[in-house]
Amino acid sequence: MKHIAVVCNNHTEWRHFVETLQFSLSKENKPYKASDSEIVDKEKKVKYFHVNNHWSGIAKMRGATVNDYLTMASIVDNDVHEYLMANMKGE
Repeated sequence: MKHIAVVCNNHTEWRHFVETLQFSLSKENKPYKASDSEIVDKEKKVKYFHVNNHWSGIAKMRGATVNDYLTMASIVDNDVHEYLMANMKGE
């Protein structure tokens, strides 16, 4: 399974991402599973998980496999960006 970190400034941005993805998946009748901190596209085998756009967000990524990331935040915290670049794994 591919793991994608979604960097957000706050929980409102994360909920917007989840609601938008759920709408798209539901519209196409695709299977998915959502919880408070992650959403899984079962067909594509992709797990999106919430990461705070703050150095504290690094704790959530420690030990986790991160294949890629996307941002809801306009500017990504330097510590978070550096951690992602140093620890991202290929597919």
